[in-house]
Amino acid sequence: MKKYLSNISVSIILLFIVTLVFSLIITILTSTGVLSSNASSIIIMIVSFVVFFLVGLVYGKKSKTKGLVNGLVLALIYGLFLLVYYLLEGKAWTVHTTIVNVARVLLIICGSVIGVNLHKEN
Repeated sequence: MKKYLSNISVSIILLFIVTLVFSLIITILTSTGVLSSNASSIIIMIVSFVVFFLVGLVYGKKSKTKGLVNGLVLALIYGLFLLVYYLLEGKAWTVHTTIVNVARVLLIICGSVIGVNLHKEN
């Protein structure tokens, strides 16, 4: 159980750190005029998809077994964070946010399954 919680916490910390770094870089580029606001929103979307896939991949490689179940657990944790965020901020839930968040959840799950399969030795 200790290893399981360690793997989840490392994956979540990795997600926060990488997201923070990329958000900071994109914000600086947007504020200096290098990127337009439309380009920055597209880049943020693409980077978030890649980051969520990589977090699932790292989590799958660290957990070594049960990629689908572990990916679902990580996706559930993401869903809980998302729910708390939207409830506290009072933001509106739209079709666009549903599509983006479902895509992120699927990327976490796929990354976790691929990560487990990459770890297996032939």
